[in-house]
Amino acid sequence: MFGDGDDTKRFVKRYLKATHCDLFFADGVVFVEGQAERILVPHFIRHHFPELLRRYVTLLELGGSHVHNFRDLVDALGIATLIIGDLDATAATRITDKNGLETTRWKSVRPQQGKAQQTANSVLKEWHPQEKLIDELIALPAEGHASAAGSDYELYVAYQKPVKVEGAAEGDALVIPRTFEDALILENLSAVAKAEGSVTSDKIRAIVAEDLSGDDLEDGLFDLLKIAEKAAFALDCLMLKDPKALKPPSYTAAGLRWFEGAVGKDILESELKAGQANGGH
Repeated sequence: MFGDGDDTKRFVKRYLKATHCDLFFADGVVFVEGQAERILVPHFIRHHFPELLRRYVTLLELGGSHVHNFRDLVDALGIATLIIGDLDATAATRITDKNGLETTRWKSVRPQQGKAQQTANSVLKEWHPQEKLIDELIALPAEGHASAAGSDYELYVAYQKPVKVEGAAEGDALVIPRTFEDALILENLSAVAKAEGSVTSDKIRAIVAEDLSGDDLEDGLFDLLKIAEKAAFALDCLMLKDPKALKPPSYTAAGLRWFEGAVGKDILESELKAGQANGGH
């Protein structure tokens, strides 16, 4: 069930024992990258996707480098699966060692189109959509995020796409966020301007107040979020007076819309099968 590698089996078994045995009884599972997603995705479900509140959904917080370890388990369980990950763009960099020999290393960079960048996210490369080029991942159509490879369950992989910054002029260029947090801020400037409580939220409000261009705003946010307390900022967002004012980032919303439909369909199909079985006795 857990794949062939002993290390993979050990990791998955120990993780499930320590955290989420309920996965075996869930209607669907959502994998997320970090603490901010772990805090805010349930908030988004409650206030923007009420149908999902009626379902038994397991939320697993795992770094993108570990999610693919669960592939065989998900295949075996056959439940609707949503993966909310990061684009993780990298670019080839030539490095010269002390002996004068040149080697190529892939360095984490800001996602840009037309730069021959590649993703470092193993889910995107090895599970779905099995693509490593950033240009191809950005160009992937909406329907391409859902996997049609397995007949026993449905899978959707969500990651950052170019977005319009809230309040930007019509002709302003789109911006490609690098993380869940900066994607959230770029599309919720007015709501985030009211988030307060932590030092991180204070710094984010200060950057937003500078009224920077989309690219400069993205760079400023990313530099801050590399060292900021993301969980503290997410908790401040939970305390906003109007809980519906904070919208999920576009890529997250697209994944949750798909997941809402997929989980509902899976349950309906299970009920139909159960009814047919009972009718046969």
